[in-house]
Amino acid sequence: MLRMTTNCADIRSLLLILALSLSGCGAGGQAVSSGPIPVPAPAPDIEPPPSNALAKPQEFATFSIAATEERSAGGAEIVASRLGPSDLRFRYLGEGQGYQVEFPGMPAGSLKFTNPTNGSSRYTVSDASGQSLDTAVFLNSQSGETHYRYTDLAFWVSGASDPEQRKTTTGFFVYGTPSSAADIPRSGAGRYEAEVFGKSSFQSDIGGSAYLDFDFTTGKLAGHMDPVLLNKTGFGYDEKLERYVFADTIFGMGSARFSGRFAVPGSSGTSSFEGLFTGPDAEELMAQWQAPFRIPGTDTWNTMYGVWIGKKTE
Repeated sequence: MLRMTTNCADIRSLLLILALSLSGCGAGGQAVSSGPIPVPAPAPDIEPPPSNALAKPQEFATFSIAATEERSAGGAEIVASRLGPSDLRFRYLGEGQGYQVEFPGMPAGSLKFTNPTNGSSRYTVSDASGQSLDTAVFLNSQSGETHYRYTDLAFWVSGASDPEQRKTTTGFFVYGTPSSAADIPRSGAGRYEAEVFGKSSFQSDIGGSAYLDFDFTTGKLAGHMDPVLLNKTGFGYDEKLERYVFADTIFGMGSARFSGRFAVPGSSGTSSFEGLFTGPDAEELMAQWQAPFRIPGTDTWNTMYGVWIGKKTE
């Protein structure tokens, strides 16, 4: 059985990129209309993507979450926060033209390569006129350690400062090339192991693993997620949360998409997940999810949101 090597320490180091990048980033505030992504001028400094399926010009399928915090003057306290799914659009125009992204509330922007950071490549985002949108994107696919060919992970951060208040948004998204209907097996079974990336209203990051078992012959899905509350201080330990077993799954024979909820230990709160296969023969998958969780050692419940990125292991 093929096993992926990324563990919670690796996940923490990737998430740390976001924290280290908050200084020097600002937020946009321009409304975005629906329809095709406007084509900004190509960024002058473009790093080609790796030589895999993601290098083909295309608009990717995406799942994304984001956390926004507004702080009082001087950043002394958080006065408002939001956490949840975040719709965005991401595409690759081809070698020499690079990537374009469209975040909620911001105009479409081109990615300009700046430098590699902790195994990921850092890009700044500029609009059609070349003006900076004060946003940085980190593409994990630029790392030689990436485990995937048809799916990948990215981090992003934006924020603005003024004399009265500071607002920052951090998030991450998975993106990939969806499997076609012809790519989905009609017989047999497949187990997929996925990496968990998430955030919580407890202001902690979430890591861990998820396991998805598909019966392609009958169109059934079972599995579970083992989330971990990551310790970001460098002191103390990561806290394993209880196992989240899948419930009420929806997956039909020949379907390229799947969904369900979790049987949350000790809670009847709302939970859900939805995802899709990527690549030929449904080799990989990506998804987004949400669920309540109990803070270890307390009776206090919070909410966590996240994404999965995974591949078939057997």
